[in-house]
Amino acid sequence: MPGRFEFERAIRRSGLPPLSRLLALTLATWADVDTGVIPDEHQPAQSVLLAATGMAKSSFLTYRGHLVAAGWISYTSPSIADARQNHAQCTYRIHIPAGSSDDLAITGKSPHMGAGSGDDLGRETTQAGSGDDLAQPGEPGQTGAGSPDDLGRETTTRVPGRSSNPSLPSSRPDVEQVCQHLADRIEQNGSRRPRITKKWRDEARRLIDIDGRSVERIIRAIDWCQADSFWRSNVMSMPALRKQYDRLVLKATEQRDRAAAEAARAAARQPAHQTYADNGVF
Repeated sequence: MPGRFEFERAIRRSGLPPLSRLLALTLATWADVDTGVIPDEHQPAQSVLLAATGMAKSSFLTYRGHLVAAGWISYTSPSIADARQNHAQCTYRIHIPAGSSDDLAITGKSPHMGAGSGDDLGRETTQAGSGDDLAQPGEPGQTGAGSPDDLGRETTTRVPGRSSNPSLPSSRPDVEQVCQHLADRIEQNGSRRPRITKKWRDEARRLIDIDGRSVERIIRAIDWCQADSFWRSNVMSMPALRKQYDRLVLKATEQRDRAAAEAARAAARQPAHQTYADNGVF
């Protein structure tokens, strides 16, 4: 079992999606520096991991499954009786997958390289033709040399056997963060969790790169519209959010001005009503 720092270094060098790396590095914070073992008394509960990563439960289960399938973590679930009676938690272990660059540095073994393997520096290796997308480093759906460069998107070389599924996470943590946040809020409002597609990510990237909106302001806009009974039903996707963004700014400004006017008429000791737009509209 690797030490904590070895594991963290390997995760950062891997081609894992940003949220998979986030979950892995969060788990590692409870691991012993030298042995990498997470003591039983420090095993994190699911609620703790959700709070630490900011993920919804469905996202957490998805990315945990990715890490398990790729060999970065393993866990043992308690029995139903033990969980109910003793509040037992899952027991997590961290690993560096066999054959990864950091594993080879630790063990000193040499990997078996077949013809045409195309082993990229820092990329986790997978079985040929498996279609495993867990270590895909670039934007899904990219086609290699000659493909249109869309707003600073990182270009990567397609690897045979890998899927071009556009629902896989992008290589832009800021884009992924706002997309996941909107999907989480829509799901929390009782709707079916939307699928984050390439179109979602393209519109999020344009919202940041072209429209000049910061991640913080976009998240505030998402929280504001998803808390409003009218706008939550009209902003059900990232393309819709970008299309309606200017209208949301106007409505938030109206709400701020109305709240300020009401506060001015209120008693001097009565606290002003705060809105999402108090510190500047998004």
